[in-house]
Amino acid sequence: ELWDLVSAFSRLMRETMALQPRQIIVDDTPQHVYESQVRDRVAAEGRVAFRDLFVGVFHKIKLIGLFLAVLELIKQRFIQLEQSERFGEIWLSIRQDPERN
Repeated sequence: ELWDLVSAFSRLMRETMALQPRQIIVDDTPQHVYESQVRDRVAAEGRVAFRDLFVGVFHKIKLIGLFLAVLELIKQRFIQLEQSERFGEIWLSIRQDPERN
């Protein structure tokens, strides 16, 4: 049937497109550099919207680096997150906790 042929062609296109060369971006930036960028920005601005950290970032590897930096800074108790309402903006700020290292 016609739809079998269309389906087979679609499958062939997916398989051959998978063989097309893709550009792989390598980022040798150490993780502590991303952590410093996030820490410095939050310290300078006092409060930063989570999504604003990723504005202008176009490569997945840098997005991952920044996200891991946020997680590490939370773990180190340097920054805290706040969200005033469900699905609302997530804000990063310096943790003012005496337990902070």
